Amino acid sequence: MINKARTTLLAFLIIIASAILVSAGTEIRITQNERLTSGLSYYGNYVYWIESAGNGVHAYDLTAGKRTDIDGHFAYNQIASYGDKVVWAGDGGEAVYMYDISTGSETKITPYGSFPDIYENYVVYTNYYDRYHENDSIYLYDINTGRETKIASVYSSPAIYDKTVVWSQANSSSGYDICKYDITANRTGILTTLNSSIPETELDIYGDTVVWTESHDLFMYNTISRKKTQITDSGTAYEPAIYGNRIAYEYGSGENRGIYIYDISASRITRIPDSNRAHGPSVYGNNVIYIDSSSPETDPDVRDIYLYDLSNAPVLDNIVANFTSNITSGTAPLIIAFTDASTGTPESWQWNFGDGVTSNEKDPVHTYLSAGNYTVNLTVSNSHGSGSKLATIIVSENVTPVIFMANFSSIVTDENDPLTVQFTDLSQNATLWNWDFGDGATSTLQNPSHTYESPGNYVVSLTSSSENVTASRSATITVLESSSSVYSKSGGGSSHSSSNGGSGGAGGSPEPAKNIAAREISQVFIAKGNPVEFDFPMNATAIVNISFDPEKTAGKTTTIVKMLRNKSSLTPDAPEDEVYNYLNIWVGNGGYGNDENNLENASICFRVEKSWTEDQNINRNSIILNRYSDKKWNELPTTLLGEDGKYLYFTAKTPGFASFAITGKIEITGTETQSAADDTQNESINGNMATDVDQLPEQNQNPNTSDKESTEMPGFEIVSGIICIIGMFLFKRK
Repeated sequence: MINKARTTLLAFLIIIASAILVSAGTEIRITQNERLTSGLSYYGNYVYWIESAGNGVHAYDLTAGKRTDIDGHFAYNQIASYGDKVVWAGDGGEAVYMYDISTGSETKITPYGSFPDIYENYVVYTNYYDRYHENDSIYLYDINTGRETKIASVYSSPAIYDKTVVWSQANSSSGYDICKYDITANRTGILTTLNSSIPETELDIYGDTVVWTESHDLFMYNTISRKKTQITDSGTAYEPAIYGNRIAYEYGSGENRGIYIYDISASRITRIPDSNRAHGPSVYGNNVIYIDSSSPETDPDVRDIYLYDLSNAPVLDNIVANFTSNITSGTAPLIIAFTDASTGTPESWQWNFGDGVTSNEKDPVHTYLSAGNYTVNLTVSNSHGSGSKLATIIVSENVTPVIFMANFSSIVTDENDPLTVQFTDLSQNATLWNWDFGDGATSTLQNPSHTYESPGNYVVSLTSSSENVTASRSATITVLESSSSVYSKSGGGSSHSSSNGGSGGAGGSPEPAKNIAAREISQVFIAKGNPVEFDFPMNATAIVNISFDPEKTAGKTTTIVKMLRNKSSLTPDAPEDEVYNYLNIWVGNGGYGNDENNLENASICFRVEKSWTEDQNINRNSIILNRYSDKKWNELPTTLLGEDGKYLYFTAKTPGFASFAITGKIEITGTETQSAADDTQNESINGNMATDVDQLPEQNQNPNTSDKESTEMPGFEIVSGIICIIGMFLFKRK
């Protein structure tokens, strides 16, 4: 029964001097400036938590106002309770301990366990023996007899209520099932199949109802009626907990999240606290207890506990999301005006237009730049509920006429008699080619080579075609006696165009808010030995994703990427090269991502705008990711992965996460060296040359060369191109 044992990274501490009295329908703050805690459990009169700084376990009696400190044996995140007993993962998350607060006795249940849960006289947990989880199993421990029973061969996070144990497990169809074990009948079965290819560790059970998140949407399943019900559809639901007819869960992300209650009997959603940073709910009786990180930027370690009485909480009419748009389809770029039509008095609006762009306006106007089918999602909410509405926008491609043109270039490949010339097709959108070399020979190759056996003037003609469109281009090749020179003269030609066709919970940095340009958050479940990847699909920063192999289990973990306006306050110096972006990347709480012992094989995938490299004259091969450590900037091994029309994509290996900078070197062109090389090359050139007769005048002539010089030197543009390549080579050698 996980609602009494939140196993994710939560933080709160209860130190009060008297019993707590709560007014109906009100929120009460029960701690002041508590910090550095990482696990919460609430059942009956007791609240239990783990203090990550001292790795201890603490208990607080809400009725007597008494606190008890327990040796946690390096307690690690996972804690659960029932009555006077509490269980947790100790020894750094690799053993299961139990403490009876009524007797003061402690028991080490297993030295190889994690993810414990407890109900009455039973404890369930996952027993694992190696980092690869090949021999992991779920065990049931009888507190009365001390007997341990294996109930499933799987690495998972089980939950227990009465005589039923539930967990998620991979099936043969590359998916996952919700499974159960009947303690009385000693029988295992499948309750339902998930529409997801990832395991769901966030599940809970009470009575006949099992709740879980599936792709971060909230679901419940009734074991009697065998009915599966989806409760939310926005992909931002976390940490469900159930007691009686109420399901408490965290909803939203980043700095816009809160605690919501779903009333099963009334099918009604209610938001209880007003804070946008409340998380980690646990529900028991008429009370919900949760954490509120009220000052994450100024002091991210401070997280206090709040208690809310649901017995007489106000109930509003159900909020129902709805909207209209002036159009639902058209060609790109497509401008659409959306109008909110929701009922139930919304107080906030969150639009996701399906192309990576969002808005919090009530009636936004959005432009779709490219073709595709886009799902628009509007989520409306007020202080007591929320709702979502989906719609599809169809954007088709704006087809423009295809420009069709015939063109080619030529170059001498063998200057000895007889003369050989290589022709290169430069036509646009052609699919067929017919060459006439002027000496009776022809070819249908796209880029043919031809040999002229004797001196003369030869008119070369290329006819290109595509479907019903044709175009031609001609040029004259002059072969002189003794093959002393060859040049081409401009000839006639035509081109045509066609109108048909087309292309078918995290820690943070003490960074001043004014220095943060953008941020993006990602959450995954970290289990020791299972590779993890944090994706950042909103494209808010230069980071695409980060990945690593964890050496320690951390549970559900939040990673924050902050793109900075200037260098970080944590880095007194700037890197030597030109800076594209300064970034802070923080993985988990308590410096989890900074400690290189917690992870290995870490890498960061990032992107750089091509326009930056062009505007700043940056050599793309010099772009690297730098990490600030040991009081200096350190270059990381960086590899160019590929590119698209706008970005260059890179990956860099890193020993850990902290402050980073993307840099590149400004490429310097050696004009004086090139001019000298030009003079040397011009004096040494002889033999036969052929040039492209259809190039524009500015392409045929160096800006520092007169018209006469350009005309008298056949193949000048080819020679200057070779010299440029040599110059770049010499520059790189420096």
